[in-house]
Amino acid sequence: SLLHNLTVRNNVQPGVVSHPVDLIALRLPSQLVKPLITEEPISTDVIWVYAGLEQQALLLSREDEQGQLSFRYP
Repeated sequence: SLLHNLTVRNNVQPGVVSHPVDLIALRLPSQLVKPLITEEPISTDVIWVYAGLEQQALLLSREDEQGQLSFRYP
């Protein structure tokens, strides 16, 4: 909430809002979210995207036998 509520005072571009941070993305160890996820296998890292209290997502990734990377948004 601290970065998301950040504003600038000297907004010199009329088409740009005064909130420079739209969203925050953070890499989390998968061990932190494994109790919440029934899907297996997932990569060692999960991406948490935060754009507000009601706008959050986890991005999961995994690699198949051919090395193809796929992403999932549960």
